[in-house]
This record gives sequence, C-alpha cells and structure tokens, in this order.
Amino acid sequence: MRSDAELFELASIGMAVTSSDGRFLVVNPKLCSMLGHTAADLASSGLYDITHPEDWSNVAKALSDLDSGEAQSFTQRQRCLAADGAQIWVDVTITPTPGRVSLPIQFLAQFVDVTAEVDNLQTLYASARHFQVLSENSTDVVAQTDPQGLITWVSPSVTTLLGWESGLLAGRAITAFVAKPDLESFTTSLNGIRHGDDMHDEVVRFRTTSGAYRFMSVTARPLTVDGGLVTGMAFGLRDVTEELRAKRELARSEEQFRMAIQGAPEGVAVTDSHDRIVQANPALAELMGTTTEALIGHRFREFIPEDERGAVEDLRGRLVLGELESMRFEHRLLSSQAELWVDHSVGILRDETGSPRLFVHQFADRTETRRMQADLTFRATHDVQTGLANRANLLTRLEERLGITPEPAEHVGVLYCDIDNLKQINDRYGHRVGDDVIAAVADRLASAVRHGDIVGRIGGDEFVIVLDQCPDEEVLVSVAENVQKAASGLVKTHAGKKVRVTVSVGAVLAAATTDTDAALSRSDHALYRAKRAGRNQVALEAVGDPVHDPDVDLDGDEGED
Repeated sequence: MRSDAELFELASIGMAVTSSDGRFLVVNPKLCSMLGHTAADLASSGLYDITHPEDWSNVAKALSDLDSGEAQSFTQRQRCLAADGAQIWVDVTITPTPGRVSLPIQFLAQFVDVTAEVDNLQTLYASARHFQVLSENSTDVVAQTDPQGLITWVSPSVTTLLGWESGLLAGRAITAFVAKPDLESFTTSLNGIRHGDDMHDEVVRFRTTSGAYRFMSVTARPLTVDGGLVTGMAFGLRDVTEELRAKRELARSEEQFRMAIQGAPEGVAVTDSHDRIVQANPALAELMGTTTEALIGHRFREFIPEDERGAVEDLRGRLVLGELESMRFEHRLLSSQAELWVDHSVGILRDETGSPRLFVHQFADRTETRRMQADLTFRATHDVQTGLANRANLLTRLEERLGITPEPAEHVGVLYCDIDNLKQINDRYGHRVGDDVIAAVADRLASAVRHGDIVGRIGGDEFVIVLDQCPDEEVLVSVAENVQKAASGLVKTHAGKKVRVTVSVGAVLAAATTDTDAALSRSDHALYRAKRAGRNQVALEAVGDPVHDPDVDLDGDEGED
C-alpha cells in the first residue's frame, strides 16, 4: 500500500503544502509541469507568486479564514501565472493539513487545470452573446418555439416588422399569426420539422397588429438533444413583401414588353450580351421567312453578310462602351429566301451595375424602297429600251477615263457604232421591228466588249463604246472588228421575222489629254468614213480627214430579209 508521500508525488493534479502565509514547503511534479517551473523554482516562492494579481485578495482572505478557524476549506476558480507568463485557469482548493497538532499551521493546496473548460465556456458565451446581439439588432425575425409550436422566445425585430411586442408573444402559437390561406401548408411544414425535417424559404403571410399581412420567407429547423429528440423549433423570418411586389411589377413590365414586341408591326429581336437571340416577334420571323422558334438561340451576326459584320459589330462595341446611347443604320440582312435591306435600330438595357444585359433590335424592311431607288437611279443613268448607259452617263464616264492620267503608252479607245439602214427597216417592217433590231444589237455589243469597257446608247441607232486601257491602234482595230462582226447578222424579231443587220464602226485612239467632245467628234468622223466606204466595216480615224457633211443621208438603202 502506497504511503501518503508516494500518493502526493504521483497525484494527477497539482498539489503543494504551504505555510500559513502561503509559502511553498513542498510541491509535487504535476504542479511543476502545470506551471512550467522546477521544484527548486517553486521552493523559493509561494501562492502569491503564482496567482494573478487580481486574485490575490481572495487568496489572502482564504488563508486568513483558514488560519483563524473561521473556515475549514476554501475553493475558488482563479488564474495562475506560468513560468512563460501564460495564464492558467485552475480550480484551487486549500485545506489545513490532515491531523494538524502543532504550530505553525500548514495548508494543503490542490490545483486542477480547467483552462480548456474556461476557454470553451468563454467561446460559448461569446457565441451566445454574439447571437443575442445579432438577434436583437437583426432586421429579420428570429423565434423559438416548443415542439407544439408555442413561442418561447422571439427577437425584438418582430415589433419593427409586424408590430407585436416580443415580450408578450411567449406562450402563443406561431400559427395564430399565419394567414388562413397559408395555414394548411404551414402546419404541414411544422409537422415535418417535428419529425426532423427542415423548412427552406417557404413564403408565408404573417398578420401585423394592424390586421394587414406581410409576406415572410420562413426558414426553420428542429432543435434536438442527444438521441434526436426534438425539443423545439428555431425560425428565421425575412420580410419579402417589397421584394415580391417588385418581382410582380417586373413580371408585369416584362409581360407588357413581351406583348408589345409580339404585336409590333415591324420586326423585333432581343439579344443577350453574347449576341444570341432570346426573343423574336412574328413580324421578324415573317420578314426572315422562318419561325420565331427557329431564330431563338442563333447569334445575330449569322444573319448579316460577312462584308458588313465588321461595321455592325464596331457600332455595337461603341454602344456597349457608352459612346452611343443607341444606334441606327441601314444594311443587308440574310433571310431564308433572299437578301433584304433593313433599317436597323438598336437600344441597350443595362443591369444595376451598368453592364449590358439585353439589346433590343428593330427592323424596318427597306428592300422595296431600295429596289425603287436603284430602279430610279438606273433609269436616270441608263437607256430604258436597251439597258445600256445613256448619253449623259456615258459622257460622264468617258470624261472620267480621259481625266485619269494613264500609264505610258496607254490610251482610251472610242468606238462610234451605227446600225446600217435602220430607216429602211423601220419603213419596211415598222418601228416595232426596228426596236427589236436596236435591242438585239445592244445586247451583242455588250457581250462583245472586254471586262471594264463601257457600252452606251447616245441616239436612236447610235452607240458608243469606251475601251479602257487601249495601248495602241492595233488593239483598237482588233476590238473594233470583233465588235462589228458580233453585232452584225440575222436578227429574229417578235413576229418571227428574220432581218439581216449590219453595223458600221468608227474608231479613234484618244490620248489622256483629249477633250471628251473632241474624242466623240473624231470617232463620229471615222464612222462617217465607214459609211461612205460602203458600210458594214470599221474605219480608223486618220488625222487630217475632213469632217463629213451632216446633211448627207448615208442610210437610204433598203434592209435585207
């Protein structure tokens, strides 16, 4: 059997024998390890040396009471100072040594390290205090009920949100404040919580002191003890009345926007920030020759011709950066049936951060307008009967060619062409046949020239061809002869009549410095010489040739059939 001295040395708690004034007489190893001191260190100190100064008064009173016999033992929780200065919480018990029979009096001090317990309690207290502060200052309502749903505690915020005094709600059923239309669903959720389920963001209407109701998003969970027994329920109620009202207003606004888009007479599309179509109306689907469903999900750039995408996306980029409030431009649009011209305007919708959210596109079909404009432009610059450039257009383009300084040894060729004996054809077969002849010769001339050459009609049966980049007379004569031969031959008229037609050509090689009127005059002079020489041939302008008399009739021969 171990002696008291052995038990003292082997004890799992710190122990010391002190004098009546608290000086250490004997200490055990556990107390040394607890405080980080050696036995020699502690032998020269006492209770006051290892006690936190704020706890000295308690130790002094304990020693005094024990010494006087007023107390038989002393126990308290206090702080001790370790060798490294750290604070150690201990439960210390001081009693007179057993069987004391002589003076001086000695005491037995026992130290139990409770630092971990104190730390846990302080953490728990801080957490509870933090929860209390949050609960009392939260804009949400926090409540606790017993398993039957009777309120045991509710945060003061219930007064702000619902008007009820929190201190007067204890003992009342939480269901008493729920609107009747929501009561059945809420009661079902409570039964689920009682069986261990959670409630997540269930919207329930709660009654206020004024009798009105506010929409609350309710989150709840069961409170359990070991073994899973439900001892109560914890609730969090967040007021979502304004949030739901805003959502309803947004939904109403979006529905009105959707209806406006659907009913718009012009094409409308909505694209997201990635340029993908998220909405399209029937008018746009009809314009594109498809369905609204087929448009959804496609990137808008897919419907823009490749040569125009860069310009459109550049404008869109400026719109995103805020350089433009909106943009409007006219461009082509690829439909399933044809290429369209549209007047395209775009507006941008941004989110609360200013980032682009949606783009609203409107399309007005300008295809027919463009066609009419192109037709008017064509009619203003082209001969209606033949489709060739008219006199004004041809003269302008000839002037442009002569105004461009060519490369060395390059000239502009001018061919003046005339249908032989057209008067006789008109007199014999009628002007309708004559018109057929003019149209046929025009087509042949246009087909016989090179790429870049210009063919125009400047009079009834007179045509002028401008040969771009004609280096010398050899090329001029070669092209002129090809044109003359191609234009001559049988022409089948509308009545099935075949009429033999020949063409005379006057050719001139004009330098860049040649005046437009002079070039035409010289080519006309060459044509006169071809006519005088017997028609159906090419004549090259020669310097010094006399200009023919315009009153001489060169087309008096009969036409051939």
